[in-house]
Amino acid sequence: MAFVYMVRCVGGAIYTGMALDIGARLCTHIEKKPGAAKYTRAHPIEELLALFETESARDAKRLEAYGADAIVIPCNTAHYFIDEVRRSVSVPVPSIIEETAAHLRRAGVKKAGILATVGTVSSGSYQEQLQKLGLDFAVPDSVHQQYLHELIYDDVKSGRDPDLEKFYKIV
Repeated sequence: MAFVYMVRCVGGAIYTGMALDIGARLCTHIEKKPGAAKYTRAHPIEELLALFETESARDAKRLEAYGADAIVIPCNTAHYFIDEVRRSVSVPVPSIIEETAAHLRRAGVKKAGILATVGTVSSGSYQEQLQKLGLDFAVPDSVHQQYLHELIYDDVKSGRDPDLEKFYKIV
């Protein structure tokens, strides 16, 4: 089960996020721990406005009932739920993780670099799939991983142009 949350930050802006462990995620933001969004570090949370539970399987069944011939999950982190979704529907649910690993193997790649958010890297989803196919992998060290995470969440997902100089230091 996942949660979508909306909080009001200092200055009145609304910040929205998703988490599996809502208590831990809000504490990360409030206490400005590593992994907290750059935005909530600069604009502390004042109030929890809304909290919604989401059930991926239920949502996938609805999409199937509406006539979807396939269910796609275009978010790496949301692949955490792919097995649950696949069990709940009769339509195909392709995995960008499985397809990426299979493509790399067909292309003769021996070792893949994984550039992703902290959540995706810590889930081990790419690492596990690459290993299943006999491929090795590399991930950034913790400092560079945090830079990348901030670029993804604080720039790209916030609609801002990412700091390419920071990106080039990572790769």
